[in-house]
Amino acid sequence: MNVILLEPEIPQNTGNIGRTCCATGTKLHLIEPMGFRINEKNLKRAGMDYWDDLDVTIYDSFKDFMDQHPGIKIWMATTKAPHRYTDVEFGPDDYIMFGKESAGIPEEILVDNEIAVKNLAKLANSQNCSFQWKKLEEKKYQVVLTRNSQSLETMEEQISENDPGAAQTVSNCCFPEDKTVVAISSAAMGNGNDELGHTLMKGFLYALSQLEKLPEKILFYNGGVTWTTEESDSLEDLKIMEEQGVEILSCGTCLNFYGLTDKLKVGSVTNMYDIVESMAKADKVIHP
Repeated sequence: MNVILLEPEIPQNTGNIGRTCCATGTKLHLIEPMGFRINEKNLKRAGMDYWDDLDVTIYDSFKDFMDQHPGIKIWMATTKAPHRYTDVEFGPDDYIMFGKESAGIPEEILVDNEIAVKNLAKLANSQNCSFQWKKLEEKKYQVVLTRNSQSLETMEEQISENDPGAAQTVSNCCFPEDKTVVAISSAAMGNGNDELGHTLMKGFLYALSQLEKLPEKILFYNGGVTWTTEESDSLEDLKIMEEQGVEILSCGTCLNFYGLTDKLKVGSVTNMYDIVESMAKADKVIHP
């Protein structure tokens, strides 16, 4: 388990949390700027003699933290959350984030690239949040997420009151009964000859685009990300499916590893957390 303190201001609080983390074997992550120096007496006094044994890392900014921990699952402790901490099941590798004492976790986030903006937009959509963004300057974007008070169930009830058949229409059109996800992890299909495998995968993607009922998402990771970049033989087939509502998602870490981040030609960039969540929520996952 991990605890994140975003811009903590009171050294005694950080010291007490550090002592608890040490006692429970929890890693502590401190994000600058902080309202005190790490060697202050009040901090050490609250942490007592446990502080030297604490597994603690300090980051220059929230961006620095995210760059070092891509794809992690963060639970944000905030008064704006729709659930109590007792309502969720924490995993051993999860992160719990607390904001500064005076303001909590800010709704405004600053990022430095459009890919991050798109990922936050998808996060907002999945968490029932409104999403606004603005480009402040080169490589600086302002993103604001605000939780909507109106849930899907509430919207359907209101639609139902005005038109009894409308809610059924929304359910059938927007939320397919069978959520199928296709996961592609290689440039080739099957084991054996790579050239044959490449031809088979190209044929698979074409055949997939001709289906009457298309999958909800196609996930590309590891060597599979080559199919969504500029040298791909299947860009046209993927674009056709995207135009019909299929989400085309490529792993950002994988694109970066293969030097293909700037060569993505279809779909959008995702992370490992979204890939796992998409597979977990799917009714069916196809691995060609």
